[in-house]
Amino acid sequence: MSKPITGKTTTSVWKQKRKNGDIYVWERQTIYIPETRKTKELSRKLLGKIPAGSTDGEIVPTRPKRKKTEDAEPQSSTRSRVGSTSLLRWVGEQSGITDDLLSCMDEGSAKKVDTIAQFWLANQGDRLQRMQKWQFLHPTPYPEPISKDVYHDLFEYLGLNEDIVQNYFLARAKRCHKEDAAAFDSSTISSYSRYIKETRQGFNKAGDGLDTVKFLTLFDLATHQPIAFARGPGNLADVSGIENALKQFSFLNISKAQIVTDKGYYSRNNIGQMLRKHIKFLTAASIELSWVNHHLQKNKSGLETASSLCPWDFNIHGITVPVDAEFTYQRQRNRGEEVKGDTLSETRRLYLHLYLNRERVGEDEKRLATDLMSLKNDIEKGLWDELSESAQKKAEKYLNISRLGRGGKLKVAINEEAYAQARKDYGYFALVSNKAEDCFEALRKYRLREKIEEAFKDTKNRLDGTRT
Repeated sequence: MSKPITGKTTTSVWKQKRKNGDIYVWERQTIYIPETRKTKELSRKLLGKIPAGSTDGEIVPTRPKRKKTEDAEPQSSTRSRVGSTSLLRWVGEQSGITDDLLSCMDEGSAKKVDTIAQFWLANQGDRLQRMQKWQFLHPTPYPEPISKDVYHDLFEYLGLNEDIVQNYFLARAKRCHKEDAAAFDSSTISSYSRYIKETRQGFNKAGDGLDTVKFLTLFDLATHQPIAFARGPGNLADVSGIENALKQFSFLNISKAQIVTDKGYYSRNNIGQMLRKHIKFLTAASIELSWVNHHLQKNKSGLETASSLCPWDFNIHGITVPVDAEFTYQRQRNRGEEVKGDTLSETRRLYLHLYLNRERVGEDEKRLATDLMSLKNDIEKGLWDELSESAQKKAEKYLNISRLGRGGKLKVAINEEAYAQARKDYGYFALVSNKAEDCFEALRKYRLREKIEEAFKDTKNRLDGTRT
């Protein structure tokens, strides 16, 4: 015979075990519903918990819920729709650019410069002739229309007052971290002009055969903002560019900053010159350099350990190897018994930061395999004469080509020795410095150097800076 239905509320204790081993104890009140033939929970109250590992089963209280305070201030939020000019105005205020402009020139000129800068940033590639129309539709720092005559006079005024430019650079430098690192890089700009005194026939990245001007830029890696720029002759040597730029920027008081550069400055001659000129530097170096590769092969085992893992990028292993490098140079002037033109040698301490990027190993191997299989298929199809000179050299290095009998089919196989030799250093890269520091701090600085590349891209493309 079944138990009679009373319709009364039943109170029971319910235990719930959590993943950490704690057992939460609840007091439940339930009632049976005949129509649905189910038990309905009316209420549940937490009595406490039995901690994991408890032997006596004692119930201890849990942490009390945070009580709402009557005097707490209500939280509110607002949403507003803004355009690019509002964002640029905010950037100018937060970065200090607006205040720096006002500090080095009269208020009217500063607001004109600010307005023109906002127009160029908000309208990629647009000419200044369209600026007056844009001003009617947008609130700008300078309220009056900026016509062709107005901006012509403004540019002439700025171009003839070098003090304004230098004072602006000084104001920007005061906001940077002078003991930190500064990225330095140069970019060539082609020019048809016969009136720019720096135009020279030198290395031209565009490959158009025109005279070029070297655009030298100093970039603060702490604030991610440019500090100053200078123009140099298009045929200026790399280290001479750094030295001349630092001389021009000596009034900025950043001589203690470490200069971070890319692979354009890693040659032994450049490194030697920077050492003799007492420039603190950090530069990328090719692992194909004999002295860099020598130390890489000796220390590869150190890059296989868990202790060499980068704490913020787990694909990277890194170590630092102190190197006593010997440099030779010719004297530039007579001094004592030493005569101008004599070849001298000196030993300097360098710090070679070696890295292994495991993610890049697979990418490089896949790229090589794809190139070689593509070359192999083209050669087997008889397309040797259609290959470029560089492709033919690559095929001669990595492929063994033979013919089965006179007039027989071409047989193409990958040269295993050359293939293995190419793959042995995949994923490795190096940085060189004359400053003792952690290898991952050096890597952080070098990666921040990419900001200067972004600045060059904006200047030359979005702001039409290729028109010198």
